[in-house]
Amino acid sequence: MAATSDLGPGARLAEVLDARARRAGRSTGAVATVLAIAEAATAIAGLVRRGPLPARLGASSGHFGMDDERAASLALVADEIMLSVLRTTPTGVYASDEYADAIRLRPDGSFAVAVSALEGAGNMDIGGALSSLFQVHAVAGGAEDACASFLRAPRDMLAAGYVLYGPHVAMAVTIGQGTDIFILDPDSGQFRLVADRVAIPVATRQFAINTSNVRHWYDPVRAFVDDCVAGLDGPRGKDFNMRWSASLAVEAHRILMKGGVYLSPGDRRAGLMRGRLRHVFEAAPIVKLVEEAGGLASDGQRSLFDKVPAGMDAPTPLFFGAAEEVQRIEAVSVEPLPVRDVSPLFRARGLFSE
Repeated sequence: MAATSDLGPGARLAEVLDARARRAGRSTGAVATVLAIAEAATAIAGLVRRGPLPARLGASSGHFGMDDERAASLALVADEIMLSVLRTTPTGVYASDEYADAIRLRPDGSFAVAVSALEGAGNMDIGGALSSLFQVHAVAGGAEDACASFLRAPRDMLAAGYVLYGPHVAMAVTIGQGTDIFILDPDSGQFRLVADRVAIPVATRQFAINTSNVRHWYDPVRAFVDDCVAGLDGPRGKDFNMRWSASLAVEAHRILMKGGVYLSPGDRRAGLMRGRLRHVFEAAPIVKLVEEAGGLASDGQRSLFDKVPAGMDAPTPLFFGAAEEVQRIEAVSVEPLPVRDVSPLFRARGLFSE
């Protein structure tokens, strides 16, 4: 094992996690579990690289033994890879957005792992980014309630992260000692450190939101965006850039590496008042990563870092990134109010005017 002082650009994932675990007094089992997820992600990256070409799962995934009959859904194949690898670890409970209920893997398992093994599989045909999201908890609850381990606040996670399958394969991971970024080295097959304990800037001039839903937003969100768009001449007194990739992991990666704030609000549409992102499978891992990187994550009313999800499929609004901007959103979003019938994007007076 490398000493903490020896860690630097190019350090292997195992070295970094071992050093972080020693510093935090964490179990080596949690490290082994994250390393297994990284192994699965490497195999998934092989599938993703083929794009829309016919799948050759046996060749791509090696000892995982997938066959062509199981390739009907790429997301399901990715999930099977994750599950196969985690069976070899001290994982006792497994939850996936591909299954209705959590699965008991072994009665003596110490860890509970929840994954979304392949987000954005529909981007395959257009060469868009795909991702895997994961979180690791200590097993909780009795044998009768496998889901209890995941109905806990992100603060309680032992580890969390995502793997982004884009021009290169990037992995963001935390085991409670900051957030580190790794890149998969195609020559060695190893994830190697490229950004050590990243820090999200407190202030930003970038925001990310899907503006096609502007007519459905509640007043606080619409006013926040109006004021950003108004730029130097508006109440914020500075110009903002807007980003939107329709990929949660891409937006999180940009914010971890370059700063910014992300907004995924609830809105007036039926079924979306409480948000559209799944708290457990999508929001929670990002919340843990962002908070460990010095940013903030909120549902618009309060911190998500300490919020317990209402259920495995419960949705949530999600605002994360630069602390100043998340605090602004919370300050003005006491209760959602219906959007006014007339609220032009470029109105003269904004929510943050004196």
